[in-house]
Amino acid sequence: NGNLAETNQFNGSGGQGNEGVNTINLRGLGSARTLVLINGRRHVSTASIGVDVSAIPSIAIGRMEVLKDGAAALYGSDAIAGVVNFITRENFEGIEARVSGQMFEESDGEYQAGIVWGGGNDRWHLTAAAEYERRSEVRLRDLDWAVRDYPSNPQGGYSGIGMPGTFIPIGAPRFADPRCEDFGNYLDTNGAVTCRFQFTQYDNLVEKQDTYKLFAEATYDLTENVEFTIEGLYSRMEIPEWKTSPSYPPQALVGADRFISPTHPGVVDFQSKYPDLIPAGVPFIIPITRHAGAPGYIDGQPREASRETDTFRLATGINGTAFDGGLGFDIAVSWSKRERYTTGVDMYVERMALALDGLGGPNCDPATGTAGQGGCLYHTPFSNGWATSAINGFQNPDANPELVRMNRELQPWLEEDLGAQTDF
Repeated sequence: NGNLAETNQFNGSGGQGNEGVNTINLRGLGSARTLVLINGRRHVSTASIGVDVSAIPSIAIGRMEVLKDGAAALYGSDAIAGVVNFITRENFEGIEARVSGQMFEESDGEYQAGIVWGGGNDRWHLTAAAEYERRSEVRLRDLDWAVRDYPSNPQGGYSGIGMPGTFIPIGAPRFADPRCEDFGNYLDTNGAVTCRFQFTQYDNLVEKQDTYKLFAEATYDLTENVEFTIEGLYSRMEIPEWKTSPSYPPQALVGADRFISPTHPGVVDFQSKYPDLIPAGVPFIIPITRHAGAPGYIDGQPREASRETDTFRLATGINGTAFDGGLGFDIAVSWSKRERYTTGVDMYVERMALALDGLGGPNCDPATGTAGQGGCLYHTPFSNGWATSAINGFQNPDANPELVRMNRELQPWLEEDLGAQTDF
């Protein structure tokens, strides 16, 4: 059964956070319920979706054994769907090299190169393999079938939380920012008026990825009936430019932290341009909008982060017979470890609340500062706070240079670079 643990940011059950991972899913019960072994020994699992089989050099694999029946009684709950055992080329002789590649639309292609060597004598044998894989980036916005308009594919990456967004004046009708469609969003008037943001404009179908794999296995006959084995594996996966939307929705769509005063310079400027949308005397506006960043983020480029995975494995054992074949034994110990490091950016909700009140910025003390003065800055969620559209290059005639300046200066302060390492 197929799995979505490649680069799917939009699938919450396995796809998110598992870029560069490939798993095996027997009978559709989930890859965490399929036990994967290497030469009959367990291998380190991911956090929640099972063993990452992409760490194994394919050129070192001799065959696969698949137990399609459930084996939970023997192996535990991770074998409910069955067991897959990768058997390596223990007795390979000589040298073999393999190179493959493929090209497809809007991509620089995918390539794989591997080499395996094996040799020895009547008593010992050594097999060693190395493999390199390169995947090139494929952007969704470059594929017309992947980025469709809202009427033809409403599930195609559209959020009800736009940027510029939708606004709820207290005691007045809800409205969408007049520049909603100009910035590349979709104005949905079917029901409650909503400015829909298409975040897939920034995402990738395939991420740029490099994977390096090493494997070695040695056997030595201690006696005619006893064999010693040892094997080692190392893999490194790098996604240096993981692409994503520059702005995410808030955890709560409305709330006290997003009230805007009618004296906010963005509101005053907006009302001067569109006096019919915000009636005079309305005390507050609650913006249903994304976190700061989407309209003009880094001149139209997606937000970038990185993914790195290091996988280690060492296994050794002794097997054979004793008492003239009357007793067979197989004693082994294995150790494996997986280190996963990810980066990303998120926004401080409390800082956004301060910035909407004009008390944002690294040089502003909210306790003593004055809104919009000195180092205290306003964040403007209206379209008049952004000069250009990152999606279509629209030049906004409503842009207020001072509001644009403050939005740009606030961007680094509102966000935090996040890095997380997970070891298993």
